[in-house]
Amino acid sequence: LGRVGPIALATSAGLSYSIAEGTLYLRAGMSSSFRAGPLGIHAGASLRLLPEFSLSPYAAFDYLVAENLALLGELGLLFLDVRAGVLFRPLESLDLKAWVGFPGPSVAAGVALRF
Repeated sequence: LGRVGPIALATSAGLSYSIAEGTLYLRAGMSSSFRAGPLGIHAGASLRLLPEFSLSPYAAFDYLVAENLALLGELGLLFLDVRAGVLFRPLESLDLKAWVGFPGPSVAAGVALRF
């Protein structure tokens, strides 16, 4: 939505498929981000629309290891779930992610468009 210095606001819409659960998720969200060199710190909320309706606030970070490749970490604040993974951004508005989650180990992949 906008950027002021190192701080940005963004909306997103995404589609994720959990390999472990065999479930397709549709979500929309809003986040704020702060970038200091290769480190990005993010906070936001994601609204899951499918398969169930739920709100998930989160805190996250990413660390750029290459121009379009980053390591990810995320903490879900309501259910205290943790995810770690990688992000590949071939285009400015397209995110491709793969991650593992804990507790209750899960493996998932996702595609998101950023507006």
